Amino acid sequence: MNSWQITLGKFTRAVTATALLTAAPVALAQMRTIPQDAVRGTMSPSSGMNVVLDGREVALGAGAVIRNQNNLIIVASALARSSTVRYTRDAQGRIERVWVLSDAEKRQR
Repeated sequence: MNSWQITLGKFTRAVTATALLTAAPVALAQMRTIPQDAVRGTMSPSSGMNVVLDGREVALGAGAVIRNQNNLIIVASALARSSTVRYTRDAQGRIERVWVLSDAEKRQR
């Protein structure tokens, strides 16, 4: 083997290792943790700062955050009808945080 082939091999391994180490945090960042106390329900958009939760219209809290299946923040009007969600409430009983469940998350109980 020539010295340039050895150098190229080392370079290729270094680039591959760098790519793998760079991709790992990105993959971990896409995972999300939904609190154990988050309640499961069915949610649909309504008007203003309200949503329909399990057939009843309820108010969203002032700082409510709704995350879609890709963990992106969305507005309540972007919810699909009858979305399966998990949610938490604030001290006043208003909806505080919402996670729209992916198909895989729906299968988990």
